[in-house]
Amino acid sequence: MDWQPVKRFERIDGVKTLRYMVADGANSESCVSCHNAYEQRKDIIDRRVGAGVEPGKQWQQYQLMGALEIQVSVDKIEALASSQSKLTLLLVLIASAGGVLLVGLIIWRDLQKEKETSAFFEQEASFDPLTRLLNRSGMERSAEAALQKSQAMGAGLSVLFIDLDGFKPVNDTYGHDVGDELLIIIATRLKAIVRESDIVARMGGDEFLILMEESPESERCHEVARQLISLLSQPILIRQHPVTVSASIGISRSPENGLELSELIRKADQAMYEAKSKGRANYVCYTEAV
Repeated sequence: MDWQPVKRFERIDGVKTLRYMVADGANSESCVSCHNAYEQRKDIIDRRVGAGVEPGKQWQQYQLMGALEIQVSVDKIEALASSQSKLTLLLVLIASAGGVLLVGLIIWRDLQKEKETSAFFEQEASFDPLTRLLNRSGMERSAEAALQKSQAMGAGLSVLFIDLDGFKPVNDTYGHDVGDELLIIIATRLKAIVRESDIVARMGGDEFLILMEESPESERCHEVARQLISLLSQPILIRQHPVTVSASIGISRSPENGLELSELIRKADQAMYEAKSKGRANYVCYTEAV
């Protein structure tokens, strides 16, 4: 006979349970002996009598057909499946989030590199590559901010326009390499004299500019100009070559000589040419007569 498995769901003791039954031939000798022993029990004999069946039957091998039943708590299976599904979903989410995080990290890294690169080039665009002082464009941005600050605080600014006397003969005599080293030394000396808050820039060639904040009554710009003339006139030894230059300086001041940066630089430049005309190694403050 072809006995098919039987299964059904029941609630046993309040627990959803799967009952699974399958036919079992029970053909081993131990199974037969066990069943024959059951037939000798009083409760089995009483059951047989009550059913109108002659008691005490002794079974022979291959005469028995039994059934195996398996009960499985479905609640446990559903809970396990749910936890597995949640775990799978969690792993998928983690993997997805990890992928998103990785992509985000790559984008953030690229943006940081782009930002750093942009900042690097922006800084490079503001500085003179030889002396590492501010160049003209970098000076203008810094000076405009300083000028606005001084005007808001009711303070003043002094602009010192510096031109080296005798620089061209150095280039012509010793070459541009010596001239470049001279400009680097001059830049170092300029920064050594001024305050950290002052602005020092190379305007181009052998021209430099210093912008310093000071009150209208201050005479510091005169003091700095004298120090610069003295320091820059000292001989410099470059590659065994004694080099001597001097400086002509023009000074303009805000607010008396103007409020715009371009106007202050123009007037300081005019005053510098006046200083050159008076014998060089000199400084002149701008006046209407200049």
